[in-house]
Amino acid sequence: MYNNTVFISENVLRDIEKFTGTPRGALKDSNVENSGTGSDTYDEVKIYAKNVEAVEGIVKQLKDNKYATYSVLDELKEVNIIFTIVKAGLIFIGTIAILIASIGIYNTMTMAVTERAPDIGIMKAIGANPRTIKNIFLLESSYIGLIGAVIGTVVSYGISHAVNLGIPLIIQQAFGEEPPQNLMFSDIPLMLPLICVVICYGVTILSGFRPAKRATQVDVLRAMKREI
Repeated sequence: MYNNTVFISENVLRDIEKFTGTPRGALKDSNVENSGTGSDTYDEVKIYAKNVEAVEGIVKQLKDNKYATYSVLDELKEVNIIFTIVKAGLIFIGTIAILIASIGIYNTMTMAVTERAPDIGIMKAIGANPRTIKNIFLLESSYIGLIGAVIGTVVSYGISHAVNLGIPLIIQQAFGEEPPQNLMFSDIPLMLPLICVVICYGVTILSGFRPAKRATQVDVLRAMKREI
């Protein structure tokens, strides 16, 4: 090496040329070589699609031609990841809420049986069928579940509507781009509330089954004395 210059033998040069595949071992950046100069060079190009359905096809064509792309769909994917995490958290919270609700219904129906012991005793004294007594308490338990399911469905539809109105405004403020019209971030299919109602009904029936069965085992004489 002399004066910042490296001297190599012809054999070493041939090895370097064989490795690089270029004369005298020159290294070339194809991206720089093909990028153009002067007025032919661009930092970015914005493409506007006619509708949101056409964006995916345009992005695919650009990627096939080795262009780096970033579109509204990429932003929506990031938002969807956040919503997926939120949904997982809500499912976990919902499961805990169902367990707490089942315990609450069980305690409520147990107290109802205790407080109505004299009435149960009178019903059994006049010949009421134990199955009828059990069905009365199961029916009351199911009413609690159905009322809760209806209220929860109405509230969930209200929150869904608010999300569909509010999230596009947040995206517009955060990213400076207007989302496509009629874009829905929260969509509750009709089948989902029906499934929730069935689950709530089943949970309330299971929670109230033990207290209802206990009502059929109330001793008539002790119940008439307001004792169980």
